[in-house]
Amino acid sequence: GAASGGIIETTVTNNDPYSEARIELFDVIPSYIKLTNVELSNLPVNQNVQHLEKKKSWILQHSFILPPMTTALLTLDYDPILMPFQLFPPDPNRGNEVPPSWATWNATETLYSHPSLLLPPVPDMSM
Repeated sequence: GAASGGIIETTVTNNDPYSEARIELFDVIPSYIKLTNVELSNLPVNQNVQHLEKKKSWILQHSFILPPMTTALLTLDYDPILMPFQLFPPDPNRGNEVPPSWATWNATETLYSHPSLLLPPVPDMSM
């Protein structure tokens, strides 16, 4: 369930049979998600992880070269954390938005994923 965490997966495929592709994946991880594991499937990777102190969020940047006819799978395992009730949105039953991931392909194209909704444990705010 939502209270026990989950998995976010991003798949990138190079369908070109002749040339490799230089890929950069970017993920913004909000402060209400605690990453427990980050994996990139069997590729040599230069991983650059940055922490934004001001917003208490994480920016994950993964740079790698994808060989021809290859698929890479980025897996993020997470656990939600309990937030102070002041940080909940006006309708906490709607959930919290997780920003979209984006990928740059050969420094010429940028592709964006869809944003997601994370349903955290919701406190009883009736009192």
